[in-house]
Amino acid sequence: SRAERLAQLGSWSYNPVRRTAKWSEGACRVLGLSANHGEASVAEVHRLVHSDDRDRFVAALTMALERGKPSEMQVRIERPDAAVRYIRVVCEPELRSDGSVERLSGTIMDVTSAVEATEALRASETRYRVVADNTYDWEFWLDPDMRLVYCSPSCLRITGYTPEEFFGDSSLLRRVTHPDDLSECDEHTADCLTGRPLQPLCFRIIRRDGAVRWVEHVCRPIYDDAGTYLGIRGSNRDVTDRRLAELALADREASYRSLFEHMLDGFAYHEVVYGDDGTPVDYVVLDINEAICELIGLEREAVLGKPLSEAVPGAEPFWTETYAHVAVTGEAVAYEREAVVPGVWLSVVVYRPAPGKVAAIFRDVTDGRRAEEALRNSEVRFRELFDHMPGGVAVYEAVDDGADFVFRDFNRAGQAVEGVERSDVLGRRVTEVFPGVVEMGLLDVLRRVWRTGEAEMHPIAQYKDDRVVGWRENSVYRLPSGEVVAVYEDKTEQKRMEDALRQSEQLHRRVVQDQTEWVCRTLPDGTITFANDAYCELFGMPREEIVGRAMGDLMPDEVKVQ
Repeated sequence: SRAERLAQLGSWSYNPVRRTAKWSEGACRVLGLSANHGEASVAEVHRLVHSDDRDRFVAALTMALERGKPSEMQVRIERPDAAVRYIRVVCEPELRSDGSVERLSGTIMDVTSAVEATEALRASETRYRVVADNTYDWEFWLDPDMRLVYCSPSCLRITGYTPEEFFGDSSLLRRVTHPDDLSECDEHTADCLTGRPLQPLCFRIIRRDGAVRWVEHVCRPIYDDAGTYLGIRGSNRDVTDRRLAELALADREASYRSLFEHMLDGFAYHEVVYGDDGTPVDYVVLDINEAICELIGLEREAVLGKPLSEAVPGAEPFWTETYAHVAVTGEAVAYEREAVVPGVWLSVVVYRPAPGKVAAIFRDVTDGRRAEEALRNSEVRFRELFDHMPGGVAVYEAVDDGADFVFRDFNRAGQAVEGVERSDVLGRRVTEVFPGVVEMGLLDVLRRVWRTGEAEMHPIAQYKDDRVVGWRENSVYRLPSGEVVAVYEDKTEQKRMEDALRQSEQLHRRVVQDQTEWVCRTLPDGTITFANDAYCELFGMPREEIVGRAMGDLMPDEVKVQ
């Protein structure tokens, strides 16, 4: 009885003649009957069996009675307390000497716990299979002999092949792998079998349609609770888009790295080091290119990872203070500063690419500064020359498509001649300051030179307006910048002297012409350069025939002899 209780087991017997069944105490316990129940009719036995299992139960007992062969079955019972239990019934016929069944006997066992555990396991297996079969990734399981145990339906989406095709062809897993990636995959599998830590592996596969796709593969060896090796569990995910983006990014990064290393400007990238009060105190050198190394004499490997104060110990506080300003405010700054190498000048742009980071671009402007200094010195020299030229110089810029010209510069001589200050004319139109240039004809010359680029000489001409009257001679040319320059001289005094001389000559010529005496002027060799009317009448020749001849050629022979 104790053994029956522990095993949830009981015995029974059935008399086919009396159609009654007897139960042991253990059997009554399994069936939920009182211990003294003892004997039961066939109808009572049938009522205990679950209605869905009753026909199967009766058929099994009938067959045992008719054929005299042992049987075993599992059925449900409904106990008097309405509890449903699963029992395993073993039936053993006892035969008479003629082979007929005298009675049936056997055992019943409560297997409810085992059945429920099995059902739970089956339900769990179903759930996991549903999850595995519907996962987006291609899941698989290889047994210790590398035979495929499980292959999820996602393999069709990724490879174009069905799970059945993988089960039916053990070489298909290798054949879909790109030939150039097979050796790497084999090494990965070998590492997995030896238990080495594994990283995800990216490799290519060739789909049924010939398309090449990238998959990310992860796998690990699996063991049961007893430590028995069960094979390899793996997962493949289609990462083609991501991988192509990574490869494109790697190409761009390589291009940018090449540009970074070969760019003419220096570049430095730093991480900000903050003090206890949260203010920047130093800057770790994260990266620098070759150009900055050459500019200030650094070795890249020697300074990477070091604070700036250690990497460039001679740097002025100005540099770190500027970096601090950029790091705190995020405002980019640009400036020119002499480097730690004396005589080397740098144009620097400092900006904050990300919080906690500072970057600087350096350009060597030493030659430019020297050129600027030389240009400044040259400009000073030419300004002095410009302002001390004896003649006037005006520089114009064309406006209104060359219809008029604006003063851009005016030297001191020009200011003195015209009686104006440079500041009074700069930016103003020439036709506004000197309206007489139109009548004088100089404006047309300015227009032609600006349009053609060919220099012109404007001969002495009178300039006149309400303020100034004078004679000017202009030489006009165009600069490469497009500006037009007029270099001119004040010819007013020369013109006055020429007029006075002309008037004097005309006066003297009239006096000589009016003389009745013969008057001529000769060179030392006797060549006549002038003859008055009386002299011309003497020889009966026009003045044009006399001037230029030797005086002796006009004399009679006897006079020549004398």
